[in-house]
Amino acid sequence: MGVFGGTRERAAQRRAPEQRIAQLAFIEPPIGATIQAVQDIYGRPGAPAANMRHSAVWACQDLISSMMSMLQPWAFELPLSGVPTPNPGQGGTGQTEEPGVKLRRQPQVLNEPAASYDIGDWLYAGTMSLFRGDVIGQKVAADPMGYPAQIELADPGQVAVRQKPDGTIGYKIRGQDQAPGSVWHRAVFRGPGDIRGASIMDFARRAIQMGLNAEQFINGFFEEGAHPSALLLNDSTAQMSQKDATAIKQKFMAAVHNSREPAVLTGGWKYEQVQVSPTDSQFLGTLSQSDLMVCRFHRVPPDIVAVAITGSSITYANVEQRGLDFLTYCMQRWITWWERKLGNLLPPGQYVKFDLSPLLRTDILTRWVVNYTQATSRLMAPSEVRAGEDLPPLTDEQKAEIAAIPPMDALPPLKPPRMTL
Repeated sequence: MGVFGGTRERAAQRRAPEQRIAQLAFIEPPIGATIQAVQDIYGRPGAPAANMRHSAVWACQDLISSMMSMLQPWAFELPLSGVPTPNPGQGGTGQTEEPGVKLRRQPQVLNEPAASYDIGDWLYAGTMSLFRGDVIGQKVAADPMGYPAQIELADPGQVAVRQKPDGTIGYKIRGQDQAPGSVWHRAVFRGPGDIRGASIMDFARRAIQMGLNAEQFINGFFEEGAHPSALLLNDSTAQMSQKDATAIKQKFMAAVHNSREPAVLTGGWKYEQVQVSPTDSQFLGTLSQSDLMVCRFHRVPPDIVAVAITGSSITYANVEQRGLDFLTYCMQRWITWWERKLGNLLPPGQYVKFDLSPLLRTDILTRWVVNYTQATSRLMAPSEVRAGEDLPPLTDEQKAEIAAIPPMDALPPLKPPRMTL
């Protein structure tokens, strides 16, 4: 027994160091103080707060959310026959004096949907939340018909969503269970069977992190890199002591500090500034590539958020077309989504349409040509054209002045002024 016992003890002693080594292999390496401090302030890589430090992420999401906040939603009544697109609300037909027109009394949820948010702020916050996959809020007030009148938005990161065994959806907001039917939840980019939406920032995580890493490297190169900002050289001077070198450096810094006047160096001294090497400058190209990939994920034209593209050019002739492309290929899906979801908050027979005029503003000449064409083709009355230009109705005196103006064909043709060189 003793022989075998000693053999097992010696075998165990030989295996012990191997086990310790294997355990150490699974220990997470320590994080540097600087990296830990940055993560404490901005969050770990991939967190929403950290992603928003990427300039292109902020530019794209702020642009789309700001555009949504500029659009005013209006409630309309369904016509007696036919169904308007894209969304007729809950269905049914309305019985009003003017079917198919804008409601005279707009619902509160389309003007003041929250206690401290008007509809612009609410749409901005809701759209920013959708980039994380969901917009979730608590229904805290209802109109006399029982439809939501006030929805307080919540941080999606503080909401837990699960499907119960009976098929219903349960919600916890900041750890508190919510009553059935008290939560308003809508999601984007959902697959079959998904309860919560997918985050654009999750899809673009690698592109975002690549840009953040390149930016951190560049900042470290200029701020904390192990190289001087400039060199003072003298080939004719013998090797000097550290004390003499420090004295010369201090005299040079004192001479040029807070002064833009040229420095005069004698005695064979030369000043050379340390430049970025071509290899290190490639990180600038990495930043541009990361910005371009982020724009692609958000479907935002890069030039609109000041992301340069090699070989592209924007002129005044195609600025208007660029705006139409942005509306068609980027904003339209968000506008349609919000129209449908807001329409579901209204009674049967009502639907929501956004006023797109802030996104369709053109130059003054084009706008007046359109107004003239609409008025002369009997598509719009002159009073409607004036109302669209925020002008009051014409007074009797103004109508008399306009009637006294000769017709356009009776006026002499305009001649260009002569120019003398």
